[in-house]
Amino acid sequence: MGALVLNSQRLAQLKSFAQRGNIEAGIISAMLDGARVLELSAGVEAANVIQVTGQLKDADGTNISAVTDIKVRSTPIAGAGTVAVDTGTAVVGDASTDLWLKTDATGLFKVDVTNVVAEENHLEFVIDDGASEVLILTFA
Repeated sequence: MGALVLNSQRLAQLKSFAQRGNIEAGIISAMLDGARVLELSAGVEAANVIQVTGQLKDADGTNISAVTDIKVRSTPIAGAGTVAVDTGTAVVGDASTDLWLKTDATGLFKVDVTNVVAEENHLEFVIDDGASEVLILTFA
């Protein structure tokens, strides 16, 4: 998970300092107001498929309910490593190693990664503002 997520108490302190005129806190607070990250989790491999779930969140860790473009690039060592949309909408490249999808209205997506080779599979998820997260799956 990205390093931008702060706990609620620290974020409230930062905003309080900014409101009292602390210039540095004001700058950081303004930067974090628009920050978005992806919370990613991977399921257990079943029949050469691992499902990955992603949820768009703000800097406070609160879910962002908005349809958002996500670019997914799968880089297997030798296997197929294809990515297919389960939840959300494929725009281009469904069941390929280079996928563009839209989350559902709650900011959620699920993709199924298929690889028949026992290896690591590197996945990069890029939000439409350029922020990215990386996940490495291990297929048995």
